[in-house]
Order: sequence, then structure tokens, then C-alpha cells
Amino acid sequence: MSRLEQAITDNFVPWRNIEHRTKHYWVFTDKSPITEGHLLFVPTEETAENLWQCYQAAYKFGFNGVERQQWEAFSIEQKVGEAAGQTVMYPHVHMIPVRRSSNITTD
Repeated sequence: MSRLEQAITDNFVPWRNIEHRTKHYWVFTDKSPITEGHLLFVPTEETAENLWQCYQAAYKFGFNGVERQQWEAFSIEQKVGEAAGQTVMYPHVHMIPVRRSSNITTD
């Protein structure tokens, strides 16, 4: 069992809706999304390699949404440490779509 699976089993993290899984990371819908499409990319193990895979996947997913005109832009965010505002003490990367105009499609 990975550290992520153990964290989920122990009810340590608030993520439940798994959208996608890979060896290096899992993708979840955010429990309290800022906007529609807000996703969390969570490494299966707390390693730099797995976290880097999260950043790459979040960027690719966000960029693909721009290309498909699902949103106009996106932000990628990670808070590290309580002083930075981190509330879930397991590493994760947010991909947050940005929509400003009415010509953006929704799926």
C-alpha cells in the first residue's frame, strides 16, 4: 500500500473522487473547488520525482483545457507548510481553471 493509499485509508486527506491514477500520482476533484474543474494532483509517494510528475500533469491538463476552450487560463498552486496556508499536510498540487468570458464551453 502506498503512503497515499494509507493516508486515504486513515482518513488523513479529504479527497475521495478519484479522476485518474498513474504510478506517480492520482488526480482528485477538490472537496471545496474554487471553480468548476479545480483538480488536485497528489503524489503516490512523497518524493521529488512524484511531485514533479504532478506539476507536469497539472500543466498539461490545464493547457489542454485552454486549447479545447474549456477555460481561458489556469493557475497551478502548491502551499508548503502551515505558515503558507497549507491545511492538508500531504503534498498536493492544485490546477485551477480561470474563465472570464461567456464564449468558453463547459463539459
